[in-house]
Amino acid sequence: MRTLLDRLADTEPPPARVDLDAAIARGRRGRRWRRVRAGIWALLAAGAVAAVVAALVVPAQPSAQRPAYGAAAPARFNPLVPYAEFGWLPPGFQVGVRGGTMSRSGPAQLILDAFSGSNAILQLFVYPTGICHVGHAEVCSAYNTSQPVLSRAPDVHGHRAYWLRTASLTWEYAPGAWSVLSWPQISPWPPDGSERAAVLRVAAGVRYGQTAPIRFPYWLSGLATPWRVSNVDYTLLAGRPAVQTLEVSNGPADTAGVDTIDVDFTPAAHSDWSCPTEGIQHVTVDGAAAVLDNLPGGERVCIPDWRGLRLSVMTAFLETPRPHPADVLTIARKLHPIGPDPAHWTADLQR
Repeated sequence: MRTLLDRLADTEPPPARVDLDAAIARGRRGRRWRRVRAGIWALLAAGAVAAVVAALVVPAQPSAQRPAYGAAAPARFNPLVPYAEFGWLPPGFQVGVRGGTMSRSGPAQLILDAFSGSNAILQLFVYPTGICHVGHAEVCSAYNTSQPVLSRAPDVHGHRAYWLRTASLTWEYAPGAWSVLSWPQISPWPPDGSERAAVLRVAAGVRYGQTAPIRFPYWLSGLATPWRVSNVDYTLLAGRPAVQTLEVSNGPADTAGVDTIDVDFTPAAHSDWSCPTEGIQHVTVDGAAAVLDNLPGGERVCIPDWRGLRLSVMTAFLETPRPHPADVLTIARKLHPIGPDPAHWTADLQR
């Protein structure tokens, strides 16, 4: 092993093709403890899928219904109501959860993920107005990213569009508001032929101004200032957005010195993950037995069985040095579980 590592150290790395937005999104989500439970609910899967090659040989066809567009995009999104959704996806692609990667709704960025059975992924990044600006590069202030522009692309519903160097297509879907479609498996870039047609058709099918709220298996008895909902990781359950992870913070998300807390859940009957049993402190949350676990990055409250749900409330720091530790018990004691049956879940998160 030592010999192999020494050889690797002396070997030049291959050329990289990095999608900055996608890498940042995966990095943020990869940092969290919840990623150990890839494949969280079997009922969220949608059945067998076809090979991605089949998707790319399907010629582009005009959509049966032209997506509806508002005159303007908001200055900030509501994290509890995803602003956009995919329309047409190539055969074999579906929205869901894979390896801890899923769609994410936040005030300054919406990320939509779609997967195929061949482990291919395409990602759509949607930004509110004023976040991104395009010149020689597309610069988006939400994560301070810059992606070089390769060339002009065909308009998307009459809106200007550009091919980006990071295997992406960007277009202005409303005045001052941009979307970025990343499809890293396609090479070379910009694409041509059936691959080009597929990329443009996915972009043209995106639907904006959606109003379907994310549903939750619990509700919160209000968040005191300065705590706020900063991001929601979600998937589709019976065609409706359903939470996977709720993120709250005591300041603007993704800025220095902000405490961030994640709320994760699974049915108590499932074995996707369990609460720790060693090095813990026993506590109660609204009468339910729970454990307080000290972690290198902060603390976690884990409730093994609370009205049929297993809940985890955990600090999730991004900064070094870290901000002041957040009180996870304060947030945990604001939770009120509904139960594991999605038919009873609520879109009214705070009451």
